[in-house]
Parts: sequence; C-alpha cells; structure tokens
Amino acid sequence: MTPPLPVAMLTACAPMVASETTAAVVRVESGGNPLAVNINNGPRVEPQSLAEAVQIATAAIAKGYKVDIGLMQVDSANFAALGVTVTEMFNPCANLRAGGTILAADYMAATQRAEAGLPALKLALSAYNTGDFERGFQNGYVARYFGEPAIPPVTLDPYTAPTQVFARVTLSSPGPGAPADPYTAPVQVYERSPDHASISAPAQAVPAVK
Repeated sequence: MTPPLPVAMLTACAPMVASETTAAVVRVESGGNPLAVNINNGPRVEPQSLAEAVQIATAAIAKGYKVDIGLMQVDSANFAALGVTVTEMFNPCANLRAGGTILAADYMAATQRAEAGLPALKLALSAYNTGDFERGFQNGYVARYFGEPAIPPVTLDPYTAPTQVFARVTLSSPGPGAPADPYTAPVQVYERSPDHASISAPAQAVPAVK
C-alpha cells in the first residue's frame, strides 16, 4: 500500500466528502494506487505505467467489460454520466472528484432513507460498491470501513430503492495564470442522472468515517 494521500489533496479534489471518508474509500478500493485497474469478471491485471493502464482499461471496455479505475475505482459504467474518459480517470485529482461526486449523490439519496450521518453514510458506501443500499452489507464491503462483522441488510421499499445513483460532474481546466497543480481544479456541477431530481453537493456533504 502506498503512503496516505495528503489531506490538502483530498479536500481540494473532493470537497463534497470529508477527507477522512475519501481517504478510507481510497484505502479500501485501491490501496492508494492511481494506476489500479479491476476488470469485473475478467483477468487480474497490474499495469506498471500510465500508458499500459490506459491501454488495458480501454481494451477491456471495448470488449464489453465493466472496469474499475484509479484511486477510488470509478466504474466505467458511470463514465458517460460523469462526462469523463478512461485517461482522465487515471489522473488522481480527477478520479477523486469523480468518486466523490458519486459518493455524494449516494449519500444524499441515502439521507431519504436513514438518519443523516453514520447511518446514511453506511448506506451510501453500500451503494458506492454495489449500486444499491443493501448488497454492500451482505457482501461485507461496508464492514471493511468500520471493523465490524457483516450485518443484515437494511430493509427498504423495493419499489423506491434505487439500483444505481449516477452523478454528473463538469471538470474544468485551470484558467490563464492559474496554478498547474490539478488539486486546485474545482468541481463545478453535481447532478443526478435525468431520471432523478437535480442535487447540489455542498462542501463536505458526506461525513467522516469514524
């Protein structure tokens, strides 16, 4: 596992999520490896360079695989809704922004079903991993954040529980005279996919993992 990411980077790139939570997702999802590639139901790969990572991920997606990419293992199924590319998702800051945007949308949806704070955060983490609020408890994913045994799924209305929460983000380029450091690039727009109501994700909308 690589050294922890700087808090300043986590805060700047994913301001909608508490830095402790972003750091925890990075730890669980990729171990801090920005070149991490997971081909769902495909071969295990360990790219050694950015060029190799892009080539492997692009080829797998072209063959119909869903691929998780980068620090927060952003699922390629979300790329169109996020408006991002394979190459962008290997940029650490862009990946944190995309993953944070998805998690923020999941958390906001979760607050409609559970108390804000830790209860909603657990549901959001389940959705981040599986696309719904239950399976992340069943498969032990949520427990990885809290050191607790796998717990029974939360009972939700199956007619209203979403199977996937997509989020869209506009990634802006630094303006003239702006620092080259990608950590300063702001997140401008957060919204759900068209079949959901629009949302606004304020700074640190998602609480810390404790």
